[in-house]
Amino acid sequence: MTKQQYKQKLINKMVFIHKIKDKSVIDNLMNADFEEITLLHIQMLPLPKTLNEYHNQFIWIRRHCDYLIKSKREYSRKLHNFKEDYNVFIKETGVKNISDLTLEQYKMYEAFLTLIDLAEKDLEASKDNIVDMNNKLEYICNYYDKINLPLEEFASLCGVNYIDAKLNVRDEEREEHRHWTYLFNGIENAHEEEDWKSNRNGMPMFHFTIQNFMIVMERNKELKDKVDDYMMHRMGLSGSMMSLKTDEKGNQVLEKYYPPLKVLE
Repeated sequence: MTKQQYKQKLINKMVFIHKIKDKSVIDNLMNADFEEITLLHIQMLPLPKTLNEYHNQFIWIRRHCDYLIKSKREYSRKLHNFKEDYNVFIKETGVKNISDLTLEQYKMYEAFLTLIDLAEKDLEASKDNIVDMNNKLEYICNYYDKINLPLEEFASLCGVNYIDAKLNVRDEEREEHRHWTYLFNGIENAHEEEDWKSNRNGMPMFHFTIQNFMIVMERNKELKDKVDDYMMHRMGLSGSMMSLKTDEKGNQVLEKYYPPLKVLE
Protein backbone atom coordinates (compact mmCIF):
# COMPACT_ATOMS: atom_id res chain seq x y z
CA MET A 1 0.00 0.00 0.00
CA THR A 2 1.43 3.39 -1.03
CA LYS A 3 1.48 6.45 1.24
CA GLN A 4 -1.29 8.04 -0.82
CA GLN A 5 -3.45 4.94 -0.53
CA TYR A 6 -2.86 4.73 3.22
CA LYS A 7 -3.60 8.44 3.59
CA GLN A 8 -6.89 7.95 1.73
CA LYS A 9 -7.74 5.00 3.98
CA LEU A 10 -7.18 7.09 7.13
CA ILE A 11 -9.25 9.97 5.75
CA ASN A 12 -12.11 7.62 4.88
CA LYS A 13 -11.95 6.17 8.38
CA MET A 14 -12.01 9.62 10.04
CA VAL A 15 -14.89 10.80 7.83
CA PHE A 16 -16.90 7.67 8.65
CA ILE A 17 -16.22 7.51 12.41
CA HIS A 18 -16.65 11.24 13.07
CA LYS A 19 -19.49 11.64 10.53
CA ILE A 20 -17.79 14.49 8.68
CA LYS A 21 -20.15 15.87 6.03
CA ASP A 22 -18.68 19.33 5.38
CA LYS A 23 -17.10 19.14 1.91
CA SER A 24 -14.63 21.93 2.70
CA VAL A 25 -13.33 19.96 5.71
CA ILE A 26 -12.94 16.82 3.57
CA ASP A 27 -11.16 18.86 0.86
CA ASN A 28 -8.75 20.23 3.48
CA LEU A 29 -8.01 16.69 4.64
CA MET A 30 -7.33 15.61 1.06
CA ASN A 31 -4.95 18.54 0.51
CA ALA A 32 -3.04 17.97 3.77
CA ASP A 33 0.29 16.14 3.62
CA PHE A 34 0.73 12.57 4.81
CA GLU A 35 2.31 13.49 8.16
CA GLU A 36 -0.51 15.91 9.00
CA ILE A 37 -3.14 13.24 8.34
CA THR A 38 -1.35 10.56 10.36
CA LEU A 39 -0.85 13.04 13.22
CA LEU A 40 -4.55 13.91 13.15
CA HIS A 41 -5.28 10.19 13.18
CA ILE A 42 -3.21 9.74 16.37
CA GLN A 43 -4.91 12.71 18.04
CA MET A 44 -8.34 11.26 17.29
CA LEU A 45 -7.55 7.77 18.58
CA PRO A 46 -9.40 6.84 21.78
CA LEU A 47 -7.38 5.91 24.84
CA PRO A 48 -5.88 2.45 24.40
CA LYS A 49 -7.46 -0.48 26.21
CA THR A 50 -5.36 -3.49 25.24
CA LEU A 51 -1.58 -3.93 25.44
CA ASN A 52 -1.45 -4.12 21.65
CA GLU A 53 -3.26 -0.77 21.37
CA TYR A 54 -0.81 0.78 23.84
CA HIS A 55 2.12 -0.50 21.78
CA ASN A 56 0.61 0.69 18.48
CA GLN A 57 -0.01 4.21 19.77
CA PHE A 58 3.48 4.36 21.29
CA ILE A 59 5.00 3.49 17.92
CA TRP A 60 2.76 6.01 16.14
CA ILE A 61 4.03 8.75 18.45
CA ARG A 62 7.65 7.65 18.10
CA ARG A 63 7.41 7.90 14.32
CA HIS A 64 6.08 11.46 14.54
CA CYS A 65 8.53 12.90 17.08
CA ASP A 66 10.89 14.28 14.43
CA TYR A 67 7.99 15.69 12.39
CA LEU A 68 6.56 17.51 15.42
CA ILE A 69 9.95 18.98 16.37
CA LYS A 70 10.74 20.03 12.78
CA SER A 71 7.29 21.64 12.44
CA LYS A 72 7.84 23.69 15.59
CA ARG A 73 11.30 24.70 14.40
CA GLU A 74 9.96 25.72 10.98
CA TYR A 75 7.17 27.86 12.45
CA SER A 76 9.64 29.43 14.86
CA ARG A 77 12.00 30.26 11.98
CA LYS A 78 9.13 31.69 9.93
CA LEU A 79 8.00 33.91 12.83
CA HIS A 80 11.58 35.08 13.39
CA ASN A 81 11.97 36.00 9.69
CA PHE A 82 8.65 37.89 9.62
CA LYS A 83 9.67 39.91 12.68
CA GLU A 84 13.06 40.70 11.15
CA ASP A 85 11.45 41.85 7.89
CA TYR A 86 8.95 43.93 9.87
CA ASN A 87 11.74 45.65 11.83
CA VAL A 88 13.60 46.40 8.59
CA PHE A 89 10.40 47.80 7.07
CA ILE A 90 9.75 50.07 10.08
CA LYS A 91 13.36 51.25 10.07
CA GLU A 92 13.24 52.07 6.35
CA THR A 93 10.06 54.14 6.73
CA GLY A 94 11.85 56.35 9.24
CA VAL A 95 8.59 57.16 11.06
CA LYS A 96 8.03 57.09 14.81
CA ASN A 97 4.24 57.01 14.87
CA ILE A 98 1.78 54.86 12.91
CA SER A 99 -0.12 58.01 11.94
CA ASP A 100 2.93 59.16 9.96
CA LEU A 101 2.76 56.17 7.59
CA THR A 102 1.54 56.72 4.04
CA LEU A 103 -1.52 54.74 2.90
CA GLU A 104 0.70 52.26 1.04
CA GLN A 105 3.03 51.91 4.03
CA TYR A 106 0.06 51.38 6.35
CA LYS A 107 -1.19 48.52 4.16
CA MET A 108 2.29 46.96 4.39
CA TYR A 109 2.25 47.51 8.15
CA GLU A 110 -1.09 45.72 8.50
CA ALA A 111 0.09 42.89 6.25
CA PHE A 112 3.17 42.33 8.43
CA LEU A 113 1.07 42.29 11.61
CA THR A 114 -1.26 39.72 10.03
CA LEU A 115 1.66 37.50 8.98
CA ILE A 116 3.24 37.74 12.44
CA ASP A 117 -0.07 36.99 14.16
CA LEU A 118 -0.69 33.92 11.99
CA ALA A 119 2.89 32.70 12.48
CA GLU A 120 2.55 33.09 16.26
CA LYS A 121 -0.68 31.06 16.22
CA ASP A 122 0.94 28.36 14.06
CA LEU A 123 3.91 28.20 16.43
CA GLU A 124 1.68 27.90 19.50
CA ALA A 125 -0.38 25.21 17.75
CA SER A 126 2.81 23.25 16.99
CA LYS A 127 3.79 23.52 20.66
CA ASP A 128 0.31 22.34 21.66
CA ASN A 129 0.77 19.30 19.43
CA ILE A 130 4.03 18.42 21.16
CA VAL A 131 2.50 18.82 24.62
CA ASP A 132 -0.62 16.83 23.68
CA MET A 133 1.40 13.99 22.20
CA ASN A 134 3.73 13.98 25.20
CA ASN A 135 0.71 13.73 27.52
CA LYS A 136 -0.48 10.72 25.54
CA LEU A 137 3.04 9.29 25.67
CA GLU A 138 3.17 9.74 29.45
CA TYR A 139 -0.21 8.03 29.77
CA ILE A 140 1.12 5.04 27.85
CA CYS A 141 4.36 4.95 29.85
CA ASN A 142 2.42 5.07 33.13
CA TYR A 143 0.56 1.97 31.97
CA TYR A 144 3.89 0.29 31.23
CA ASP A 145 4.94 1.15 34.79
CA LYS A 146 1.75 -0.39 36.12
CA ILE A 147 2.20 -3.71 34.31
CA ASN A 148 5.98 -3.64 34.83
CA LEU A 149 6.73 -3.94 31.11
CA PRO A 150 10.12 -5.69 30.65
CA LEU A 151 12.96 -3.39 29.60
CA GLU A 152 13.74 -5.64 26.64
CA GLU A 153 10.22 -5.15 25.27
CA PHE A 154 10.32 -1.40 25.90
CA ALA A 155 13.70 -1.13 24.16
CA SER A 156 12.22 -2.88 21.13
CA LEU A 157 9.34 -0.37 21.05
CA CYS A 158 11.88 2.47 21.18
CA GLY A 159 13.85 0.90 18.32
CA VAL A 160 17.04 0.58 20.39
CA ASN A 161 19.46 -2.20 21.21
CA TYR A 162 18.62 -3.95 24.48
CA ILE A 163 22.26 -4.03 25.62
CA ASP A 164 22.56 -0.25 25.08
CA ALA A 165 19.20 0.26 26.78
CA LYS A 166 20.41 -1.51 29.93
CA LEU A 167 23.46 0.76 30.03
CA ASN A 168 21.27 3.85 29.69
CA VAL A 169 18.75 3.04 32.40
CA ARG A 170 19.39 5.45 35.27
CA ASP A 171 16.99 4.22 37.95
CA GLU A 172 15.43 0.79 37.50
CA GLU A 173 13.90 0.83 40.98
CA ARG A 174 11.74 3.90 40.30
CA GLU A 175 8.05 2.99 40.54
CA GLU A 176 6.38 6.09 39.08
CA HIS A 177 7.14 7.58 35.64
CA ARG A 178 9.86 4.99 35.18
CA HIS A 179 9.43 4.31 31.45
CA TRP A 180 8.89 7.98 30.58
CA THR A 181 12.04 8.80 32.57
CA TYR A 182 13.92 6.25 30.46
CA LEU A 183 13.04 8.38 27.41
CA PHE A 184 13.85 11.70 29.09
CA ASN A 185 17.21 10.37 30.32
CA GLY A 186 18.24 9.16 26.87
CA ILE A 187 17.59 5.43 26.57
CA GLU A 188 18.23 5.85 22.83
CA ASN A 189 21.88 6.76 23.41
CA ALA A 190 24.18 4.21 21.71
CA HIS A 191 27.18 4.76 24.01
CA GLU A 192 29.66 5.01 21.15
CA GLU A 193 33.12 5.66 22.57
CA GLU A 194 32.79 8.23 25.37
CA ASP A 195 30.60 10.71 23.55
CA TRP A 196 26.83 11.14 23.61
CA LYS A 197 25.85 9.65 20.26
CA SER A 198 22.49 8.33 19.15
CA ASN A 199 21.77 4.90 17.77
CA ARG A 200 21.24 4.34 14.05
CA ASN A 201 17.57 5.36 14.40
CA GLY A 202 18.47 8.65 16.05
CA MET A 203 17.10 9.88 19.39
CA PRO A 204 13.66 11.22 18.44
CA MET A 205 11.93 10.46 21.74
CA PHE A 206 14.71 11.95 23.83
CA HIS A 207 14.59 15.21 21.83
CA PHE A 208 10.78 15.10 21.91
CA THR A 209 10.55 14.85 25.71
CA ILE A 210 13.19 17.58 26.10
CA GLN A 211 11.27 19.85 23.73
CA ASN A 212 8.10 19.24 25.71
CA PHE A 213 9.88 20.05 28.97
CA MET A 214 11.14 23.35 27.54
CA ILE A 215 7.68 24.30 26.26
CA VAL A 216 6.02 23.50 29.59
CA MET A 217 8.73 25.42 31.45
CA GLU A 218 8.29 28.39 29.10
CA ARG A 219 4.54 28.45 29.78
CA ASN A 220 4.75 27.79 33.51
CA LYS A 221 6.75 30.41 35.42
CA GLU A 222 6.28 28.56 38.71
CA LEU A 223 7.83 25.40 37.22
CA LYS A 224 10.68 27.41 35.70
CA ASP A 225 11.42 29.00 39.08
CA LYS A 226 11.47 25.56 40.69
CA VAL A 227 13.85 24.24 38.04
CA ASP A 228 16.13 27.26 38.49
CA ASP A 229 16.06 26.74 42.25
CA TYR A 230 16.86 23.03 41.87
CA MET A 231 19.79 23.69 39.55
CA MET A 232 21.15 26.47 41.74
CA HIS A 233 20.89 24.92 45.18
CA ARG A 234 20.49 21.17 44.86
CA MET A 235 22.88 20.58 42.00
CA GLY A 236 25.56 22.93 43.27
CA LEU A 237 25.17 25.46 40.45
CA SER A 238 24.76 28.49 42.66
CA GLY A 239 27.45 30.27 40.65
CA SER A 240 25.54 29.85 37.41
CA MET A 241 21.95 29.43 36.27
CA MET A 242 20.11 28.14 33.24
CA SER A 243 18.09 30.51 31.12
CA LEU A 244 15.53 29.69 28.41
CA LYS A 245 16.50 31.79 25.40
CA THR A 246 15.64 32.07 21.72
CA ASP A 247 18.58 31.88 19.29
CA GLU A 248 18.94 33.85 16.05
CA LYS A 249 17.00 31.18 14.14
CA GLY A 250 14.08 31.27 16.54
CA ASN A 251 14.89 27.98 18.28
CA GLN A 252 14.51 27.80 22.06
CA VAL A 253 17.60 26.64 23.94
CA LEU A 254 18.72 26.31 27.53
CA GLU A 255 21.85 28.35 28.20
CA LYS A 256 23.99 28.79 31.26
CA TYR A 257 24.50 32.35 32.42
CA TYR A 258 26.36 33.86 35.32
CA PRO A 259 24.86 36.55 37.56
CA PRO A 260 26.73 39.88 37.63
CA LEU A 261 29.44 40.33 40.21
CA LYS A 262 28.51 42.28 43.29
CA VAL A 263 30.69 44.26 45.66
CA LEU A 264 30.50 42.72 49.12
CA GLU A 265 30.95 44.97 52.13
